[in-house]
Amino acid sequence: MSDILLEINNLKVGFSLREGKVQAVDGISFQIPRGQVLGLVGESGCGKTVASKSIMRIEHPAVLEGGEILFHRTEDDAVKLHELDPMGDEIRTVRWKEISMIFQEPMTSFGPMHTIGNQIEEALMLHLPLSQDMAREKAIEALKSVGMPRPTVVMNQYPHQLSGGMRQRAMIAMALCCHPSLLIADEPTTALDVTTEAQILELLKERQQALGMSILYITHNLAVIAQIADEIIVMYLGKIVEHSDVETLFENPKHPYTRALLGSIPRVDQDPEGRLVAIEGAVPDPYSRPPGCPFHPRCPEYMKGICDVKEPPTISLSDGTTVNCFLYSEVQQVKR
Repeated sequence: MSDILLEINNLKVGFSLREGKVQAVDGISFQIPRGQVLGLVGESGCGKTVASKSIMRIEHPAVLEGGEILFHRTEDDAVKLHELDPMGDEIRTVRWKEISMIFQEPMTSFGPMHTIGNQIEEALMLHLPLSQDMAREKAIEALKSVGMPRPTVVMNQYPHQLSGGMRQRAMIAMALCCHPSLLIADEPTTALDVTTEAQILELLKERQQALGMSILYITHNLAVIAQIADEIIVMYLGKIVEHSDVETLFENPKHPYTRALLGSIPRVDQDPEGRLVAIEGAVPDPYSRPPGCPFHPRCPEYMKGICDVKEPPTISLSDGTTVNCFLYSEVQQVKR
């Protein structure tokens, strides 16, 4: 069996709005191996969520404009998700059963008019041959597996009756109830306090190892991704700027944007009276993208006449890192 579970090639996703065209995802390519955790990081607005929703084919109102999304069930069975009707029966058999998602805010992801139990039972009965009673037993087991206190009571409660941490656990239970091959976790700890955040990260690692699934973990927090991911992709304004394993990226980041992100993280060995280094400027207006490298207006190593004119190529380095930057232009380029 192939080691690759999901393969994305030159994916492009855009929004056509009255104000103009927004290219949310601009030709990204990556793979997710079986049983591995891939981190996807970047500032808000860089296209992380749009890319992840495209995998589930719930990108509307955005439009999938090009590229491939290949889901490798087996070595000889690759589902071309990009060709499926987002409202069709075939993609519905994939969603939640084989690829599921933890959304950013569970309060708005759960239906407010139905109990937690009803919503988990519905997911189970849609994808598995279970009776109502069997689905209820499985739902209670799913809640127990994520450490939910009093799961039989929670089954009859509505989302607004749960705390933020409990809603997040319920969302994880619902996402994992059908034992998917791939879990997309879209900033699942953003709205949680640090103690609950640590518990959720431990829970995800434990469930990932127990079920042998792959995870695409999306966040803007590099400190969080270091605890769970095997490899990291850094995105900026719809493009991938660096892809490396966790250890290499933290010890020797290549792209100026990656170095800037790491430089803005508080460290215990820093001067306690010193100031964190902030990234100058802001993410450009998506309606007027800068020419050349999208990061060049904020880059401290920007080269005039190069970075502001040409789009940087994807370059492979000897340590396995791929980086999109002219600072490494003398190294052999990867064919896109």
